[in-house]
Amino acid sequence: MSLSTVAILALAALGEARTVIQKKEISRPKFGNIPYGADIISCNQPGVIALTFDDGPGPLTAGIVDTLEKAGAKGTFFMVGKNGEDGLVTGDYTALVKRIHKAGHHIGSHSFTHPNFNEISYDEKVEELLQNEQAFVKTLGVIPTYFRPPYTACNGECYQALGDMGYHVTDYDLDTKDWENGGANAKEKYGNAVRFSNPDFNSFISLSHDIQPFTADGFVQFMLDVGHEKGYRFVTLGECLGDPAGNWYRDPETGDAIGDAPPEPTPEPTTSTSSKAPPPPKTTSTQAAPQASPGAHKEEESSAVSSAEESAATTAAAATGTIRTILTITTTSSASAESSALSTSPATTAATAATSSTDDSAAASTSSAEEETEPSAASFRAPSLTNALIASLAGLAAWAFL
Repeated sequence: MSLSTVAILALAALGEARTVIQKKEISRPKFGNIPYGADIISCNQPGVIALTFDDGPGPLTAGIVDTLEKAGAKGTFFMVGKNGEDGLVTGDYTALVKRIHKAGHHIGSHSFTHPNFNEISYDEKVEELLQNEQAFVKTLGVIPTYFRPPYTACNGECYQALGDMGYHVTDYDLDTKDWENGGANAKEKYGNAVRFSNPDFNSFISLSHDIQPFTADGFVQFMLDVGHEKGYRFVTLGECLGDPAGNWYRDPETGDAIGDAPPEPTPEPTTSTSSKAPPPPKTTSTQAAPQASPGAHKEEESSAVSSAEESAATTAAAATGTIRTILTITTTSSASAESSALSTSPATTAATAATSSTDDSAAASTSSAEEETEPSAASFRAPSLTNALIASLAGLAAWAFL
C-alpha cells in the first residue's frame, strides 16, 4: 500500500508572471517487519535500553550527543522542524544533525510545529509530516520512517494518517518526566525502573527531552551509569526493535528504504482523504499491523508551461537547494497560473485568494500554527530570478513548506 502526497499550489502575483510551487507525489511502500500506524511501546529483545529524546535539535543537543558518544552509547532523537528559534530549519543545527546521523544515532520525526495531533484535522496532520520531511530532505537527503506524536497524543485518525504516510508510531515504556518540576523526580523514576529490573528479561524505551537543562546537565550520564551497572546495552530504537538501519529512512525520490530491504509491491500513488479508523491496540509485536486503505483520488494536473520557462525556473530553484525531489517550481503567465489554481483541490483555493494580498496574509490562510512558525526566507532565494520573484518565492516557500 502506498500514498502520494497532496499536491498543493501556492500562487503569488508578480506582474505578468506567477510562480507555481507544487509538491511532488512520493510513493510510501511498507518495508520491514515493524508495524506502521500502530503504537510501539517496547523493545523486542532483552538487555537493551533505547534512550529517546524529543523536541530538538536545540542548544543542549550537542552536549547530550557528546555524553552518549563518550560512553559508547547510541541514542534516538525525534526532531521538530521549528521549535521557537530552534529546530531543523535553523541553520545553526545543520552540521549537528548531520553529525548525529553520520555517527549512527537514530533520527525520527516529531512534526514540524509540535501541535497536538488529536486536535488538528487529517489534512493538517499530513501537512505537518510533509513540512518536516522537507526539512529532513534539505538537511540529510532522507525521510525518516519513525515518528513520535507531540505529547505522545494519537487517536484513531492520527494512527490512520501516520500509517498512510508510512510511519512507525513510537511510544515508550519508561517516561522519565524530565520536564516536570525541573526533573525533580526523573532520577527516581528511571533509577527504580532500571535497578529493579533484570536485563536477562527486561528492556526499555526511555523518554526524555534534549531541550531540558536538567537532562543535559547530568541526567543523561546518570541514565547511562545506572544502566551499565545493571548490565544493559544502550542502543538505538531501531536496534532495540531489531529493525535494520536501512529501514529507518526512505529515499525521497523513490519512497523505498535506503537499505537493502526490498519494499512490498505498491499500487499507483493515491491521495488519502479524511478517512478515519478506530485506534489500534498497543502492540509490541514486530509483525506489521493490517493497514487500512485510504480513500483515493487524483489531483488534477496543473496547466502546462513552455519548456523554456519550466527549465529556467527549475534550474534557478535547484541552484538554491529548494528542489529536493519533493518540490517542483515553474513559472507561468498570470492567466495560466490562475487557471491552474482553479483546477486543483480545495486546499489550493485559499492560496489563490491570497495572491491579492501580502505573503503574510497567505500564511494566515493556512493554520494558526503555521502563522507563528514561518522560517527564514533566506534559504529559498534564487539568485537568477528577478527581485520580485525572489521575494515572492521566498515568502511562499516559507508559508507552504518551511
